[in-house]
Formats: sequence, C-alpha cells, structure tokens
Amino acid sequence: MQSLTGEPDGPPQRAGTLIVDVITGIYSALAIVAALRQRDSTEAGQHIDMSLLDCAMASLATSVAEYRLSGEAPIRHGNTQPGSVPARSFVCRDGHVQIQAAFDAHFVRLCACFGYPELAGDRRFATRAARVEHEAELSAILEPEFASRSVDEVFRLLAPADIICSPVNSVAAALADPQVIAREVEQDFALPDGRTVPNVASPLRMSGTSISYDRPAPTIGHHTSEVLASWLNTTPEQIAAWRRRGVVA
Repeated sequence: MQSLTGEPDGPPQRAGTLIVDVITGIYSALAIVAALRQRDSTEAGQHIDMSLLDCAMASLATSVAEYRLSGEAPIRHGNTQPGSVPARSFVCRDGHVQIQAAFDAHFVRLCACFGYPELAGDRRFATRAARVEHEAELSAILEPEFASRSVDEVFRLLAPADIICSPVNSVAAALADPQVIAREVEQDFALPDGRTVPNVASPLRMSGTSISYDRPAPTIGHHTSEVLASWLNTTPEQIAAWRRRGVVA
C-alpha cells in the first residue's frame, strides 16, 4: 500500500489515516455478522481469525490482479488515475481540487466551462485514449485555468456541469461542510465525570434500526465493578479492597 502511495519520482508515502486498522474493523464486523447468521442456521458457533496483514492485502485486490496478470509491479501515480485523463488534483489559488472528467462527455463539459469548447475537438484530446497519450500537453493547458481561480470558484463552475469535483479539504474544513453537518457526523459522548469525548458518527444509517450513542469508549477501569459484580458475584466491599491494593483499576 505504501509502495503505491506518493509521487512517481518521490519516496513511498504512508497513508494519512490508520486505514488498515479501519479496514480490519470493518471486515471483522462483517465476519461477526456472517458467523451469527451461520449460527442461526446451524446453532454452532465458530472462531474468527482476523489479521491486519490479510485485510491489508485484501485492500490491494486490483493491484494484486494487475501484477499477477502483467508480471509488472504497479507503480506510484501521485494524484493522477492511470488510464484516466483528466482525473487528478489541480492547484488553485488557495488550495487543491480533485476532479474526474475522463469520460468524453465530461471532458466536453469541462472544456465548455473553461471557455474552450474547441479543445474537446482537438485530435490530441478528442478521445480518452488520446488524452492519456497527450496528458502532459493537456495538463499544460488546464493547470493555468485552475491556478487562476480559487477552490470555491472551480467547484461552483464545474459542479453544476455534473463534473466530479471536490476540494481537498482539511479535517476542519470537512467537518464544516454543510453536508457533513446535515448528516450529524460529529458526535459528543458524555463520560461519568462530566467530561465529553468527541467522536465520529457511525456511517450505518438504517431505516428500521437507530444507532444509540449513549455508551462512549470506556476509560481505564470504566466497567471493572460492573464486570466483577456480574461475572464473579463480587461484593462492592471486595472490589473496593482490591482497588486499595492496586489489584484492579
């Protein structure tokens, strides 16, 4: 994954988030649901063996297929998408914007938005294959158009034309996005001591099942008394004595 991330002439780059941990969590949840469904049919439980390595390799499915079919290891492409032009990030006056206009119809609309409708008929750029071949020439034309505009100007210009376009937001900007706010992505959990812990809402939105956010991630020793009392029938006095001795948190 790291070998595929970064600029072609630069060093490998790590992912900006703990992506393998997240992927493994998602696969683990899916495995648990599958095991429960199997239990419903057979009344038998089973052990689930989840590996960070396995899940990381699963996320490389297309790259693994590319290597096994061609015999050539995939390389880094930076912010471009192989075989798709233009499909990359561009530098604007105040940031970066990512676009996807590789299909011919999208490219025609992109040219019209920038006031160059004749560019779409240029033999160098008239088809997707031609644009891939002449990517450097096309980039030399498009880059000044993006550089002369702000991110917001570009978005307001291209989005109404149904061209895939998005600002490359910081985390702060993403949280301030109107759609993120409308989806109530930010959630605050209350701790027993009155403090609140910021969190991100679950992306699972189901029509018949609502998700409750009344149980935050536990602090150290958060459920010690509850677990000991329910599983070992331990009295509050015993638990208090163990705490004084440092046996439990």
